[in-house]
Amino acid sequence: MVRKFLGLYLEGFMRKESMGVMLVLWIVVIHVLVSYELVRQRPEDNLRNVDGLDDLFADKKDNGHKEQSNDRISNLPDAITDHILSFLPIKSIAQTSVLSKRWRYIWSSFPSLDFSESQVGFQIGNLSTNLHYPETKALEFISLVLARCHKRSNIQSFHFKGDLSLSCLYDCICSVVKHKVVELELDVCLNYHFDMPRYLFTCDSLRTLMLKARKPSTTLGNQKPSFRFLTSYAIAANGLQSLCTLSLTCIRFMDGQMIADLFSASCFPLLKELKLSACEGVTYLCISYPNLENFTVRNMQIYGLDVSGRRLERLQVCDCFHNSCIITIFAPHLQKNFWELSGFTEKFSAQNFAFLHLASFYIHKYTKSAANVRSTETLLSGLSNTTKLYVGFRYIEILSEIHFAGGLPFSFDKLLVLMIHTGLGKCDIPGVCCLLRSCPKVRALRVDIFNNWGTQTDNRDFLDNADLSEEEYWESQTQVLRSCLNHLVWVKIVVRGQMIHENAINFVKFLLKHGSVLGKILLSVEREGSVPNENLPLQELKIHLLKEFYQASSDVDIVLG
Repeated sequence: MVRKFLGLYLEGFMRKESMGVMLVLWIVVIHVLVSYELVRQRPEDNLRNVDGLDDLFADKKDNGHKEQSNDRISNLPDAITDHILSFLPIKSIAQTSVLSKRWRYIWSSFPSLDFSESQVGFQIGNLSTNLHYPETKALEFISLVLARCHKRSNIQSFHFKGDLSLSCLYDCICSVVKHKVVELELDVCLNYHFDMPRYLFTCDSLRTLMLKARKPSTTLGNQKPSFRFLTSYAIAANGLQSLCTLSLTCIRFMDGQMIADLFSASCFPLLKELKLSACEGVTYLCISYPNLENFTVRNMQIYGLDVSGRRLERLQVCDCFHNSCIITIFAPHLQKNFWELSGFTEKFSAQNFAFLHLASFYIHKYTKSAANVRSTETLLSGLSNTTKLYVGFRYIEILSEIHFAGGLPFSFDKLLVLMIHTGLGKCDIPGVCCLLRSCPKVRALRVDIFNNWGTQTDNRDFLDNADLSEEEYWESQTQVLRSCLNHLVWVKIVVRGQMIHENAINFVKFLLKHGSVLGKILLSVEREGSVPNENLPLQELKIHLLKEFYQASSDVDIVLG
């Protein structure tokens, strides 16, 4: 056995082949040696307490002749064998057929098939004469593996990423369903639309389904191939009753009028995680699952969203909606809410999320209107119980308008960590004040400043309208920000550009002068690429001057990061 191992190792090393077999050889040898040492140190009558080792190290006796050692690799328990093979890609698993007689066909019943790293050409030992040639394609190998799967063996997981012909894709799906697949993940480059086979929707063993269609780089024009999802098939088959995770990317729903029935408890009663991205054929999305915990929707231009989930804990909405859409959210146990790059809506209905501890919302485009102001207030009111909040720069501009209209009619009384993305220019400073005023107990503040925004002025320069300089405006807000200033302990200001702008310096001076419990202020400059910082001496001088500035807190530490 040792000779065989050394021979295989040296042969693989000299040929500079894949290290897959070499890796599994070492894993097996180490496992056998360690297990043998454990057994050798145990009393004979305790061997039975070690699962699988009594058979593994049993010696054969042939009619009283000299004892001969058994093939220890062949006698490895199935659980250990599967665990060892799980570290290897499927091609290397097939190569392990040369290790022992029992392992010659063990790959054909291996429950986890991962073709996400399939290569075009390879050699697989003496597995089959059809696979001796380096020009053998991965598609042929996949077909061979599925064809040789033991009829009675089930497939735990099947993953594929790459190019597949429509006929091969169809055969793969039907084959894994036949073997009662539990986890199916397909990330396929399609030249044409592919209709999901009806057979898939009858798979009662499936717990995870992830489908993603991608456009090959060779495809010309605006054609956007996709998986075509026949909603009526899924509803009529009533077979995916065990499904817990569903992820659909670039899916075209062919009968959108039935979409409400698809995303309901009657179709997927056990669903816990749902992700929809760049799907077409649906204009109004109604999600209602009693066990749903995680829901993500992105890059879908829809006119309505209705989410109802008593157990929903995480909600992410990214780059969706038209301005006239209607949004209703019922999620009493929501913990994380991400509202990113989605348009404003005049009709937004959501209760106050009592268990929320992380919220993030930002947009890139903003049109001044009373409706957008109301939408922002409604959205923020639903997040008022969060303990950690991130606000993007366009919302800061809207908050500037709200500030001069009287401020937010509610407070973030539980908020401890606040992150702001802003230019900290004249049009942003009132919005920052508005937010800090509504966060009376915030302990940590991070402000990301973009210099190219911070130096701009336009017709929304509220400070000019108030006839105040930046320093004067900050000072005028001292009383309304008193509670925030009495709780703020840690501040980090990240300037994205070449140097710390004067806007940031004025803000730091205000915090130093009135922050009674401040412990640390960290100023950091993050430059794009590898551009050298030629302004470092000037920045160090500014930090030195800040340290000499009056400080309300005797323990504050100012650091240039």
